[in-house]
Amino acid sequence: MPRMVELEGEAIGELSTLIAKAFDRAELKFLLKVRLDFDLERELNTAAGDDQLAFELILALERRGIVVDFLRRVIEARPKRDDLRAAVGRDCPEALQPAPDAKATANAVAASLDAVKAKLDDPGVRNLVAPHRDELVQLMDGIEVLANYKRLHDYLQTIQLTHQLQMASDIQRLRSDEIAGTTLDAHLFDLNDIRAKALAAAKALPDTAAVRAAELRWIDKLKPVIDQIQHAVDSLDDREGARALRALRLLIRPESYRINGLLSAAADRLPLERLISTVADVASAATGDGTATAELRDGLQSLQNMLPQLKGRVAEHNQYQDIEREFILTDEFTEQGTPDSIQDFQDAWPTMKQSVAALAGTEPAAQWALKSQILATTIDANLSSNMDKARTGFTVFRRTVQFHFFEVDRALRNQCVAVLAIRVPLKSLLSEV
Repeated sequence: MPRMVELEGEAIGELSTLIAKAFDRAELKFLLKVRLDFDLERELNTAAGDDQLAFELILALERRGIVVDFLRRVIEARPKRDDLRAAVGRDCPEALQPAPDAKATANAVAASLDAVKAKLDDPGVRNLVAPHRDELVQLMDGIEVLANYKRLHDYLQTIQLTHQLQMASDIQRLRSDEIAGTTLDAHLFDLNDIRAKALAAAKALPDTAAVRAAELRWIDKLKPVIDQIQHAVDSLDDREGARALRALRLLIRPESYRINGLLSAAADRLPLERLISTVADVASAATGDGTATAELRDGLQSLQNMLPQLKGRVAEHNQYQDIEREFILTDEFTEQGTPDSIQDFQDAWPTMKQSVAALAGTEPAAQWALKSQILATTIDANLSSNMDKARTGFTVFRRTVQFHFFEVDRALRNQCVAVLAIRVPLKSLLSEV
């Protein structure tokens, strides 16, 4: 499991000098925000020189227990800087190792909560935990909200990725292929099951500020669409089926983006800081009286890692969602290439290209990053001379970035799963406070 790392002064000096040379301020600021949710301008005095700022940054991240993760991200963002990698290997070899996976982190946190619970018979420990019970209950409530938004997110993604495309193919063969009708019936059975599960998740959301009502609206609209598809299948009416599937796509697509944003916001709002400080207080007290356990120490370090990783995933996810919204507006350009859509694309392309390039710059050796930047250059070369090639290139560019967004989305969901794994031990701890 991860351990707390304290760098020597000379090591910090060496690393800060190399980092200041490898990144300009804008690049460092973006990397910190997207990967660690660290706001450079808010947290540090940016009037300092580059070397001094990098030095103070390492100290700040060391205090938070996330300097190893930072150095790991630095190496990823500058794969060709052998001098930087060599220095990290000398000064902080842990950063050259793969990051602990989300499940291992969650297990360590859960074990630390069990360790805190086991110490509640000690009046000193109880006095450290009990005053913060209400805040920990708020965290528990937030985790439950996160769980239900994740369920809704997964249901919508299942409809999009597992059912919609196959159903569109089957509906085209409805009149000529008996198996197509049988397959569609199976899809419809699953859609009704998904709708019932989504309804349960929506009803479990807080009934405040129309939070629950917003989800019930699209779930209510889903039923008549499913019924319309069923009627088309029963009637062997492929044209009605195509219209119904289009209605399904128009209903699900915006809701998927909206739920994605709400899942991200629910993760971002989790007050994990209180849990971290509580476990830190107990670990400090236990160290003072000689009763500290490996579970407490490892759990605290894992919690300190979990928070910036979760927040960083949220920040990265939000960046990709902004790009995806811009991509939606290019549908007419990629599908039809009308004069108006071409003009709209030419206006929007510089911003899209810059946004993708900034994210690619945080992991420039990744396959998606390399491919997207090559495609962007090709698009630029064809914009004024061969619009058909530019459209084809952008279609591949968009698909490349969207596929990576699925990976980012999966990573965020894995982080959410890790947070959800602490529900049981947290609930057990709260039951004793």
